[in-house]
Amino acid sequence: MIECELKPKYSGLSRKELLDKAYEIAHDYVQYSHQCSQSTAAAFHELLGLDGNVVRALTSASGGHVDQVVGTCGGLIGGVAVLDYFFGRDVMEMSMTEPVDLTSKARAMERSQLLYDRFLEKWGAVHCAMLMRQIYGRPFWFSDPDDMIKLGEAKDRVSPNSCWDVVGNSARWVMEILLDNEVVKNAPAD
Repeated sequence: MIECELKPKYSGLSRKELLDKAYEIAHDYVQYSHQCSQSTAAAFHELLGLDGNVVRALTSASGGHVDQVVGTCGGLIGGVAVLDYFFGRDVMEMSMTEPVDLTSKARAMERSQLLYDRFLEKWGAVHCAMLMRQIYGRPFWFSDPDDMIKLGEAKDRVSPNSCWDVVGNSARWVMEILLDNEVVKNAPAD
């Protein structure tokens, strides 16, 4: 497990304020940057100094899968990537020639399962198109310029219940998991 510290400007926040801030930052990133997985991770770049290469790695193929809206929600993918950064198995714990201890892999999977379960509990879905159907009544195809205009109009009509809300909640839940597992050394006590 990797430990970290909050950036100084966030270190005075209460637990609730920190969870709300994770939501707000991810929500704002996706609203203006239009990439769910990157926006989820970018919140932790802002709050904890998460390596910017993690954010970069979560780009085009990591949200609805290459903008085809056929895969796992980018907010969930980004959240799992952040959790794996802190709890995941190190490459030194892997082998190409012999069986390895799977303890660290299991630890990471347990944390990611918590996030996955929160998605199912709130929306009953983890796939991009299914979440859009829940939120907007139908999926919108990112590769179709007309559908992107319609998606923008739909977001205006249903805000705050939008994909932005999904990404914000993913960041909130990831922060909650990090705090509950004492990853953030200078985290609030309450």
